[in-house]
Amino acid sequence: MIGVILDDLAQPPSYSSQNHLAVLDALLTKLNNNAIPANLNTILTEFPSSFQNIINLSRTPNIAYDPEKIQQNINYFIQDILGQSKMKRTP
Repeated sequence: MIGVILDDLAQPPSYSSQNHLAVLDALLTKLNNNAIPANLNTILTEFPSSFQNIINLSRTPNIAYDPEKIQQNINYFIQDILGQSKMKRTP
C-alpha cells in the first residue's frame, strides 16, 4: 500500500500532493504503532477490497483536511487485512 502511494506521488499529476502525503503519514503512523504486527504469523491470501479505497482516498481532493475520514478508512483497511489473513500451517 505504501509503495503504491509513493509511486503515485512520484507521478507528474501528484507531485507534492498534500492529500497523498496525509494518507501516507497516517499509514506509516499506524504501522509504526504495530497496528499490523511485523511478526504476525499469517499469510494474506488476497488483496482486501479496501486496498483500492485507500488509493482512491489519497487521490481525493482536499482529503488532507479530513483526518478523521483518513483514519476511518485506514482502520477499515487494517481490519480487512487482519480479517483476511490465514494462519500459516507448520508441517
